[in-house]
Amino acid sequence: MGLRTKIAERLYGHFYSLGRRRYDQWLEANAGTLFWPKEVEIRDTVYFYVLRVGNNAMGDLAACGIREPYSTFHFYDQLRLLRPELHVDIGANFGYYASIASRFSPVVAYEPLEEVIPYLSANLNYNGVYGYKIHSVAVYPTDTGYVNFHVAEKNNLSRVSDDGVPVPAVSPESVIPGVSPWTLRMDIEGSEREVLSEVMTEASGVGNLPAYVFVEYHPNLIGIGEVRRLDFLMRDLGYLPTYYFEPVPEVMCFSGWKVLEKLGYVGRWDGDALEEASRRNWVLHAHYMLPFDQIKRVPAPQVDQIEVVITVPSVV
Repeated sequence: MGLRTKIAERLYGHFYSLGRRRYDQWLEANAGTLFWPKEVEIRDTVYFYVLRVGNNAMGDLAACGIREPYSTFHFYDQLRLLRPELHVDIGANFGYYASIASRFSPVVAYEPLEEVIPYLSANLNYNGVYGYKIHSVAVYPTDTGYVNFHVAEKNNLSRVSDDGVPVPAVSPESVIPGVSPWTLRMDIEGSEREVLSEVMTEASGVGNLPAYVFVEYHPNLIGIGEVRRLDFLMRDLGYLPTYYFEPVPEVMCFSGWKVLEKLGYVGRWDGDALEEASRRNWVLHAHYMLPFDQIKRVPAPQVDQIEVVITVPSVV
């Protein structure tokens, strides 16, 4: 480990300790507050979010004004470039990324956590230029139509787990649409091992790979060996990867995280990102793009033929 990295890690620990105290104080002062709307500017577009502040991703966004800045801008740029026929979001939570995608394509969102569905629906309704459909189910290999789902104290960390409660589930291959190009985002807290490989293998088999895939890897939950296997699968299918390390909200919102960017500790990682994720035991954001000459276009003649509908959100 070089001196630059040692300095960055010392600073990160200091910033986190300072930011954690400030973040806890902010949450305590604002817990339960409904932000309607919360404006978030991304590039030249303003998004409006309905947020119920608590110890969750909605609280992170309300406190910081943006989440995961590097991946947010990368995701926005890819969707704006591709303007896909459909975007599929697995683990949509309150709809941060799904709302961004909804400015460029219809969206199908999967989210088993019932408490965030009204916010997901409201946010897609506010931001969507195109239609959307929400499935309040998990995506996971299942023979019964159900999986056990553990609801974490910080609800965006909820995940499939043996100690959870049964929730409805659909098989991974069922999310593959009949249109192209389509894009895929996946943040499922350790289930990427089972879900990503099945979706990609099936999509390859039917000749309809997503043009762009954004996946959040969790080496702390599945092990770096599984992350490497999934990354190899994506590369073997022809994808070109880009990796990012994001500052956690406690560091980004309430301390000098830009110093860490200048030190090269957060942001795009051009070295062995998987090795670095293993060393840090950090979440890794991986963005995979197919070469343009491999992206085909099979448009949907009408929105309703791909079963994307606009719904009226529940009262929040």
